[in-house]
Amino acid sequence: MSWATPRLRPRPTSRRWPSDRADLEAADALEAIYIRMADYGQLVLLLQRKMEMVEALADRRSWARARPRSGRKCSTTPTRPSRCNRQVLALDDSNEAALENLVRLFLRLSRWNDLKDVYSRQAELATDPAKKKERLFVLGQVYDRELQDAARAIETYTSILDMDPDDLDALQALDRLYLQTRALVRSAQRARAAD
Repeated sequence: MSWATPRLRPRPTSRRWPSDRADLEAADALEAIYIRMADYGQLVLLLQRKMEMVEALADRRSWARARPRSGRKCSTTPTRPSRCNRQVLALDDSNEAALENLVRLFLRLSRWNDLKDVYSRQAELATDPAKKKERLFVLGQVYDRELQDAARAIETYTSILDMDPDDLDALQALDRLYLQTRALVRSAQRARAAD
């Protein structure tokens, strides 16, 4: 090798993750580096690996809760944040941060079937009646406008009226849906009569 030839360092082909419990300190150091560098994709992967390394459920939940905050920025592909948040929900199905991240993601991607499931779960978890009504109303809108499932929308709006019989928004939505379904039934009857 001559003096004019620069020394070439081999480029790593893959990142190495800590492989046992003794390496948790190294994983913590890597986590701090990824946060400082704003490398959220690698941070999410590291947190997933840390979850696999620990046995205590409480430790897994604490790292799982950290992932949704970084998951919003972790990738430009929508599958990774979705997968991250779904794994968080597998550990703790009442994690509000993961549910909210999934709502934002599914709204952006227009994944209405997945979105209705998340809204339904949020309505189940809501302890505040106003929050529950809000989630049910949005769920009714998804059924009505996006999925065109009038029967499920009517069922959802009716459950709001079970909680608050004077809810004006639910009453107006039900009125509109009943008129719409009645018109559809009449046009179907006319079509049958014409045959």
